Amino acid sequence: MPDPIITGSADETALVPMSPEEGGWEPVEGDPAAIAHDYVKNEGMWSGLIVYQPCSVRETVANYSSIQVLSGQLILTDENGVTELGAGDLAFFSPGQNVTFTAKTEVREIYTVCGPFEA
Repeated sequence: MPDPIITGSADETALVPMSPEEGGWEPVEGDPAAIAHDYVKNEGMWSGLIVYQPCSVRETVANYSSIQVLSGQLILTDENGVTELGAGDLAFFSPGQNVTFTAKTEVREIYTVCGPFEA
């Protein structure tokens, strides 16, 4: 029998601390500590809700991934330029991209990262 449908709420989840090491970020400016809730984390996908305060971090993208900003203002900078995101905006990333994420306000986002991962 297939796994059940997984559901969650962006406002009622049990958020726990996520360190820069767990998230794969390199701090650039400010405090990159975040709180998050994983909805799915297995060998094929990692998806959840994350909330973080104003800061700037750098990440070399390891897997295909996406984010949807639920609230806040986020600036993405890569070798192609600057992209500003706000509530409702989506961004998609490919392996090998070097991206700087700059949160201008508190940001709430849904992230999805495609595997493979070690379960």
